[in-house]
Amino acid sequence: MTTGETTPGPWTGAWLTLVVLAVCLVAFVIATGFVPATTRYFPLIVSAGCILVALADLAKRALAARRMGSKESANTAANTSSQGEVINQTASASPVAILKYAGWFFSYLVGVWLASLVVASGLFVTAFLWREARMRWWAAFLSGAIVVGLVIFAGNVFHIRWPASLLDPLKPLM
Repeated sequence: MTTGETTPGPWTGAWLTLVVLAVCLVAFVIATGFVPATTRYFPLIVSAGCILVALADLAKRALAARRMGSKESANTAANTSSQGEVINQTASASPVAILKYAGWFFSYLVGVWLASLVVASGLFVTAFLWREARMRWWAAFLSGAIVVGLVIFAGNVFHIRWPASLLDPLKPLM
């Protein structure tokens, strides 16, 4: 039943979870100082949610490692082996794939700096869905337009002042 390949352990790829956890903790701490108070709700909620997801991933990995460590029965070992595969199904991603998605992320940040968070979010969603998800162009465009509408709506409802950008194409609308 073995293919000669070793199954990665539950801690393979956990470094990425730790990086996400560290970034979200820093974001949470920074957001606590935002003034006025209404500007801190969104980043606090998002970063807290990310912290919880990262901690849940680490807990899941710890449980899988614990189960793999206990050799109660061959059946238990087989079940934990499949759990380890589920946890690590993307842990062996090539550096090129990681750099590709890092490029998407940094392109989004540059878009926020150049064109505003609202426009960059819509462009990012459209481009990402069209290129990576292979969605039809009109469906990707519609998704991006919906994101822009929701971000504008949320900004108006919660009185959020989005960060200034270099070009600021939506300034008359905000």
